[in-house]
Amino acid sequence: MSAPNGPPAPPPSGPAHSSIARSTWIVAVVIAVALIGVAIGVYIGGTSKPPDPSTGGDTTAVPSVPSDAVETKRKEEEARKLKEAEEAKRREEEERKRAAAEEAKRREEETRKLREAEEATRREEEARKLREAEEAKRREDEARKRKEAEEAKRRLEEARKRKEAEEAKRREEEARTRTPAQSFAYYLDRAHGGDASAAYVVGEMYETGRGVGPSNNWAYMWYSVAERRGVSKAKPRKEAVGSKLQSLEIEQAERKAQTIVGN
Repeated sequence: MSAPNGPPAPPPSGPAHSSIARSTWIVAVVIAVALIGVAIGVYIGGTSKPPDPSTGGDTTAVPSVPSDAVETKRKEEEARKLKEAEEAKRREEEERKRAAAEEAKRREEETRKLREAEEATRREEEARKLREAEEAKRREDEARKRKEAEEAKRRLEEARKRKEAEEAKRREEEARTRTPAQSFAYYLDRAHGGDASAAYVVGEMYETGRGVGPSNNWAYMWYSVAERRGVSKAKPRKEAVGSKLQSLEIEQAERKAQTIVGN
């Protein structure tokens, strides 16, 4: 209900209505003043409490709350909301920091794994290069040794050939001054003493009958002795003579050659 705009107008004048009208006007003024006071109280202190269904809908007005209590409650509510906002902000900041820390840790872990992978790759590459270098060195060393062995073999072969040539020349020289029988006796003695070239010459002399009676059995035996002592050209001569002998004769000649070489 709104407050009236002012006191009611005075009643019409007249003798019959003067006392009644005056009383009515006073009552109306009192009611108007009371209504104005209620309206001001509601405006300043708040509105009446809404009906409570539990009380059966009693609409009896609740006394207004003093303005200091309302202000205190408002400030407490503001303080609570501010505290909640600050708490929410704090939690949000903590969550952000936690997420940032986890992200930093994840990146650090990725960086560590990447460094480890790069280090493993580097070590593997170094190991591979080292193996390749060692393999190259080994092959180079093998090639060098093989070359040295071939060179040593070549020199030995040259020395052997030179020695054989000198021996042949010496035999020719001796043959001009000795009789065939003397030459046979000379080479036979040297052959028994371990001279491989002399054993070959004795085999030739038995094969050709120079200085001694010809004998394929003795020729085969002395060629076998020369072969066992390292004279390479004795083998084909032995095989040529062996083609003229029986198996039993060859076995006997081989046994005799073994006996001479063994002694």
